[in-house]
Amino acid sequence: MGTLMQDEYVAGMWRGGLELDMLWCIDGFQGASTPTTYRAPTWSWVASVGRVWPAERLMDGLSLIKVEKVHLDYVTEDTWGMLRGGWLHLRGHLKKLSLIHPDDWKMVVNGVQVEAATKYDAKPHVYFDTPESERNKESEPNLYCMIGRRVTTVCEGLIFVLLLELVDGETGTFKRIGIARGVVKDPEATFISPSGGDDEFPCLEYVDGQHLICII
Repeated sequence: MGTLMQDEYVAGMWRGGLELDMLWCIDGFQGASTPTTYRAPTWSWVASVGRVWPAERLMDGLSLIKVEKVHLDYVTEDTWGMLRGGWLHLRGHLKKLSLIHPDDWKMVVNGVQVEAATKYDAKPHVYFDTPESERNKESEPNLYCMIGRRVTTVCEGLIFVLLLELVDGETGTFKRIGIARGVVKDPEATFISPSGGDDEFPCLEYVDGQHLICII
C-alpha cells in the first residue's frame, strides 16, 4: 500500500503527513492507558490504548513544526509489523510549560498563563495521552510544549500544541504526554516569538529561534 500511495508507513501514520497526523488526541471521556508492552513511540497514536481522535484534516492551516528524520526499530523485517523502538527529530518553537489547577488544567508558558482570545472563545483544553496517570503534572518541572499548527480557515485561530516531558537534557530527548488546543490570546507572542532563555532549553540545536529535538 505504501508503494501505491507513494509514501512511507511509520508507526500507524504516513510520513508525508506526519506533521499533521502527530497532532492526534485521546477522547477524554473514554480514558486511555499506557500499553503493558511497547507498541510505538509516544508521538504515534499507536502508543496509547483508548479512543483516539485524529487530527482534523478538513481544517486548513499553517504547520509550525517540521519532522526532519524518523527512525524505527522493528521486531522483524516487516515494516508494517511490531516495533521495539523509535524516534523522530522535530524542529519547531520549544517553550517551557507549567500546568496548574488539576481540576481544570491551565497552561503557563514561559511564566505567562495562556488565556482565551476573547470571553467567547474556549480556553486551551489539555488532553493527556493517559489521563488517569497524569494528575501529578502540576508539580512536574520538566514539561515543555511546541506549537504544531494554527488553523486559518474554519475555526480560524484554533491552535494545536504538543505537550512534552523531558527525558534526557543532554540529548534533547522528550516524550509526548498530550496535546492542547484552543483559540488563545496572542499566540505569536506566547508560542512563537523568541524570549529570554529559549536558547538554553535542551535540544539538539537552536537555530533562528527554532529548536531541533528528539521525541521517543
